[in-house]
Amino acid sequence: MSDVEDKELAPTENLGNFIRQAREGLGISLIQMAADLRMHQSYLSRLERGDFKHPSPEVLQRLAIALKVRHEDLFALAGYLAPDLLPSFMPYMRAKYVMSQDAAERINAYFTVFRHQYGLEERTDRARGCDRVLDDPDEMEDGWPPPEEFINV
Repeated sequence: MSDVEDKELAPTENLGNFIRQAREGLGISLIQMAADLRMHQSYLSRLERGDFKHPSPEVLQRLAIALKVRHEDLFALAGYLAPDLLPSFMPYMRAKYVMSQDAAERINAYFTVFRHQYGLEERTDRARGCDRVLDDPDEMEDGWPPPEEFINV
């Protein structure tokens, strides 16, 4: 799957929004996507509107390939587990927690700052685990606790 773009899309409200954002990001029309996937245009339109919350894993896999996104992200947003693989940060957060669009945007903004501040990078080998777990926030380097703008709710 070397064609898959490992990019983080903006936080989305649901699976349908994620699919629509990815499709529009590639500049593909709904009609063209339907033709490419040999699916009915009305099905894809309803999927993007959120009418179908849990499309089949086969449909999600086909969409992931066409949209050049990780299938784990689509699976997570649809409520399925992808064996041994984790979705990207925001699809994972959206699958794990019920949250508003504002909350998702704030979490994403904070995590982006945190990731850059501490030089966090996604594992390319998809290996899991970490070298050291910090249980005590006082062990963190400068910058902890998070900036006030992220704490005030």
